[in-house]
Amino acid sequence: MNGGEVFLLIAKWLHLLAAAAWLGGGIFYLLALKPASRKVGPPRGFLAAASAEFGTLVNTSVIILVATGVVLALNRLSSGAAGAPYIVTLGVKTALSLWMFLMVQDLRRQSRSRETLEQLALKTSRKARLRKVLSSYETLVALGLLVFLLSSLLGDLFEAALSRG
Repeated sequence: MNGGEVFLLIAKWLHLLAAAAWLGGGIFYLLALKPASRKVGPPRGFLAAASAEFGTLVNTSVIILVATGVVLALNRLSSGAAGAPYIVTLGVKTALSLWMFLMVQDLRRQSRSRETLEQLALKTSRKARLRKVLSSYETLVALGLLVFLLSSLLGDLFEAALSRG
């Protein structure tokens, strides 16, 4: 294994690790922490502190995902093996990832402005209801799961292209 291959292996590993940390944290929040906090009613400061710590993890993950994603995409696109299905799938994955990054910023802005999703639910306009659904933590995790699936598909498409060529 030469230096370039080691570099790409590390980039893939970091990319997967950052995605797993972000997505796993989101799943834990939705399926464990949020329901438990409703039942027990944790101290107010606990959820705020947990959110702040998770925010740091998300920020770090985004930086790693963008940096390694660019490296990995350029490597595969320059190989000559990436065909149209790979490029289209990569485009969809990139668009969904950008949407997720923007959602995180929007959710943080809502939190800072004290306009919670519950307050949005009280509004009756279609636009407000659609915004609530499209900017929820549940949607963010669902998009993360879809992006994870697309990542697996990209690997399969690339390997299939390599075996044909």
